Amino acid sequence: MRQVLIEFFRANMVVVLFAYGLSFFAMGLAIALQSRRPSELRMARHLPLLGTFGVLHALASWGLVFIPIQRTYTPAAIILVLEALYSILTALTFTFLLAFGAGLLADTVPNLRLVRHLPAVLTGVWAAGFFVYPLLIAPNEYQQWMMASDTWARYLVGIPGSILSAVAIGLQEAEFHSRGMQRLVGQLRWIIISLVAYAVAAGLVVPPTRFFPSTVLNSEAFLQATGIPVELVRALAGLGMAYFTIRIMEMFDIEAARRMEEMQRVKAVLEERDRIARELHDGVIQSLYGLGLGMENAAYLLEDDPARARQT
Repeated sequence: MRQVLIEFFRANMVVVLFAYGLSFFAMGLAIALQSRRPSELRMARHLPLLGTFGVLHALASWGLVFIPIQRTYTPAAIILVLEALYSILTALTFTFLLAFGAGLLADTVPNLRLVRHLPAVLTGVWAAGFFVYPLLIAPNEYQQWMMASDTWARYLVGIPGSILSAVAIGLQEAEFHSRGMQRLVGQLRWIIISLVAYAVAAGLVVPPTRFFPSTVLNSEAFLQATGIPVELVRALAGLGMAYFTIRIMEMFDIEAARRMEEMQRVKAVLEERDRIARELHDGVIQSLYGLGLGMENAAYLLEDDPARARQT
């Protein structure tokens, strides 16, 4: 039964990879459409980085569909270039995820502001290995270079990016409570669960290479042990991340509704003040006008009838 599952998923891996990429692309698109709306929430300020991660990660996963198709009629040198571009794009996507988590964490806990530099440092370490490793291997081992690059991108940038993002999002619960968005806290927690699952499936379970722990914990071993490809687990984690991130976009609607209520309240106060001012203005004018007429009448009577003038 397990072997049947393995053969089934291997035959339909294109569908799994396409669905995997589609979930992240949907998340990135939803964030792009919503994140330009004004918001006072810390998380909203960093969402564009998460959206960029989603779009780029979708493109990288679709590259795994595109590149194998090209192998049948494209020179090996071009395939090598495409695989190198895929490795760079994969590392870049994790960099944006790490930048989201590090930036949000530093914004939430000012004492951790140095964590903002973590994406540049870890991506720089990966880039150094990416360009140095080919110099240390034989020309016929370039495929191992690609797999090692993908593995270390996940170890160095992918896992920290997922974990830091989960921690940073968890710290936003207090702000959501303080702004009366308690019903969205559950969505935050599901995003955290999805990120942790993604850290395991996309960070720990990597292509098999010569480096520990990928020699033991890798995608092929996972497939043989469970009968399902790790890409399917990544797709499910990505789907959860995308769904609950899209749900959390409701925070923009809540803030917009409250701004509208505040504007209406201010408008009502201003209209009431204007009404009171008009009434006071009209009343004072009428009183002054009446007083003026009385004084004018008294002036006429002062010479002819002083007693009546005094009564006036």
